[in-house]
Amino acid sequence: MITRPDKENGVVLLDREYYNKLIYDIISDTGKFKKLSKDPTIQRESKLQRYLRKIKAKGFFTDDLTYNNVYPTGSSTARIYGLPKLHKLKSDSDVLKLRPIISSIGTYNYNLSKFLANKLTPFIDYQFCATDSFSFVKEIKEVSFNSNFLISFDVCSLFTMIPLSETIDIAVNLIFERQPGLKITKTELKTLFQFATSGTHFLFNSEYFDQIDGVSMGSPLGPVLANLFMSHNEGSWIENYKGVKPFYYRRYVDDIFCIFSTEVDAKHFLSYLNLQHKNIRFTFESENEGKLSFLDVLIFKKNDKFETTLFRKTTFTGLLTNFVSYIPLDYKLGLIKTLIHRCFQICSTWQLFHTEIVNIKNILTKNCFPPDLVDREIKKFLSSKFSEPNEKNSLKEQNYFTLPYIGNISKFTKTQISKLCLQFCKNTKFKLVFTPFKIGSLFSSKDPVPLTLSSSVVYKFICRSCNASYIGETQRHLNTRIKEHLYSDKNSHVLQHLIANDVCHKSSDPCCFTIIDRASSPFRLKIKEALHIGWQNPVLNKQVKNVMVGINV
Repeated sequence: MITRPDKENGVVLLDREYYNKLIYDIISDTGKFKKLSKDPTIQRESKLQRYLRKIKAKGFFTDDLTYNNVYPTGSSTARIYGLPKLHKLKSDSDVLKLRPIISSIGTYNYNLSKFLANKLTPFIDYQFCATDSFSFVKEIKEVSFNSNFLISFDVCSLFTMIPLSETIDIAVNLIFERQPGLKITKTELKTLFQFATSGTHFLFNSEYFDQIDGVSMGSPLGPVLANLFMSHNEGSWIENYKGVKPFYYRRYVDDIFCIFSTEVDAKHFLSYLNLQHKNIRFTFESENEGKLSFLDVLIFKKNDKFETTLFRKTTFTGLLTNFVSYIPLDYKLGLIKTLIHRCFQICSTWQLFHTEIVNIKNILTKNCFPPDLVDREIKKFLSSKFSEPNEKNSLKEQNYFTLPYIGNISKFTKTQISKLCLQFCKNTKFKLVFTPFKIGSLFSSKDPVPLTLSSSVVYKFICRSCNASYIGETQRHLNTRIKEHLYSDKNSHVLQHLIANDVCHKSSDPCCFTIIDRASSPFRLKIKEALHIGWQNPVLNKQVKNVMVGINV
């Protein structure tokens, strides 16, 4: 089993049987997961379709675009995989654990989860949250130093330990409080959240499971519901605490950074937190020699104030995008600029900045980056920070063209398109960017997609009796479209052929259909279907309509 570590870049080799055992240790928790006897994908997709049609009739969806995006067709089954928590191994005796990720892209409730996450996110109170490392560093510099004690708390398995029903109730009440004009009831909105969460099933080692409590990492709703639950409770927990409260408290998902007057005050507060909810348990890490890390920032005390610099875990490998990788040069330059910008924002002194720049140069050199190129980007960055702003270079709204990157051909194509844009798009700013061409993935599943669940495909029918052929495309499950061709769709050229030829009808079955191509969008699917029809000229295909396509800037 070849994978990567959790929260780091690198390569991890695991025995497949041992990896499977670690996954089964997670999903054998009957309070969180339940084994299923069969695949419920098609049944659940149909159930959600009926429910969405019902609430659409009540006027819940304000536009057809949103409704069509949420409405599931041709759904696939989620997959679970685990990332090894190498950073948790403090000694040789520690047992390796995995962070479970349920990859839900393409599942029947994935777009619904995105829709609900976008609806809920603006209403969450982020009073005690750190937005990112940069905002955290700005705040910590303003905190007064007075013999303080630093401590960080970590919520144990926050995503899987969230009380799902309780959190959904909080979400529904919050949405109705902030958006009272919804044209559905609280019960109906709660049902939508249940579809998106407790209705999540996944496949592992050819077996199907349900996650019946908590939220899954991999779902768009996961971090949103986790943030909602913590933000809803932590304010009252702090307010109701009778002891010495932290005078600085910031949380990022499940990590909390606090400053107390003394270590005793911090330990008392930790004991209090662990009594507030039966599902939520906290561990802690205290400062060591006046130093403590939070996110990717190392905070330490010096000269009666807090200093900050970059923090890297002991498991940091230094593995980054290699300069000889088959990706556009813009991506490689972007990596250098990102590392320099992050260093500049987090390091609190020029000495710390210089030290980290030396580290960055060493790391990039090990990843085959030319030292001269790195030095040039550092000089350009510093010059931009200390030069007068140029109004001519101010950012304006731009339109982007995305091109697949396949080497020099892409560069030539970019040049030609740029000339066309300059000639015909004079009143519009534009930019052409490359998308790396992906050959494969580290995470290869042993579970192939069943024919019944194959969707967004171009397929071919070949008659066993006369070799007549037909090429078509479908975004729905292929098995559903096959049944229509063979039995029910009277407009189908395949069925018309079979009805007209009794011998062909008797010899045809689902095995006459094969998948010849796939696509990630309806537009690409239609283009591929047209190309295959043009190449193979199947006799059963009769053009009855056309679709106009165009390029809009």
